Amino acid sequence: MQRQFELKKRCISISKNEVTRIKLRSSLAKTYKRKCGVQLKKDMIRPEDGVSYNKDKLELSHQVSLDAIVMVGGFSESEVIKEEVKATFGKKNIKVIVPKEANLAVVKGAVLYGHDHMTISERVLPYTYGISLRVPFDDTTHPRQKKLWCDNRQIYIAEDVFQPFIRAGTSVTTGETFVEHTHTAFYYGTNKATIEVYRSKDPNPRFVTDEGCSNVGKLELEIPNLKGLGSKLIDIKMSFGSTELTVEAKDHDSDNRIKSGFNFQI
Repeated sequence: MQRQFELKKRCISISKNEVTRIKLRSSLAKTYKRKCGVQLKKDMIRPEDGVSYNKDKLELSHQVSLDAIVMVGGFSESEVIKEEVKATFGKKNIKVIVPKEANLAVVKGAVLYGHDHMTISERVLPYTYGISLRVPFDDTTHPRQKKLWCDNRQIYIAEDVFQPFIRAGTSVTTGETFVEHTHTAFYYGTNKATIEVYRSKDPNPRFVTDEGCSNVGKLELEIPNLKGLGSKLIDIKMSFGSTELTVEAKDHDSDNRIKSGFNFQI
């Protein structure tokens, strides 16, 4: 049935006034009646007002100059989709391109990218990436529930602060986009610095506990001779542009470092 649907969706057209049929196995009707207690044909939806289009799947969150749209994937071979996209964007003088074998375009692009990563030289990040920090508490900006006493420094600090390295909607270039910051890490009876990496669709997140924030991963950097210090400067570098987010953490006063890669889709 799935195979029939894949074939039928490509030939259905708005301009053609014809009936499209998909064959169902008799075993499907028997299974449906056994599990649901009613006949399949009585439960099937019969649309009365035709097909509707929500048109909510294409989002341009930043200012761009759009000259053309390239349609790829299985649905790009659907006559209904092609006609609607061309009718909508043709009015705005935007060229709509549908390559031959559009259903294979994504696979071919992945193969080309695997051989040469410079095939895609620039991408737009859908998320804001950063780390979780503990910073000196500020009554004017930090909520009280984030207030924590630091014995080593004898001060109040705010925890779970989202420190952005790069914001959603930023264009990054392969092999060229790097962001570096030096931060103070606070310690409690340990000789390790834990760097937790987070992402959010919000361009300006405040805390890593905010709705929509998610943990991408973490790194643990060993810091020798840490006892009695209470805090340490850590150099953190994030590299963007490839299919992975690469994070490197380094002890500011030595060459001790750790590096890891995180999938952008996690």
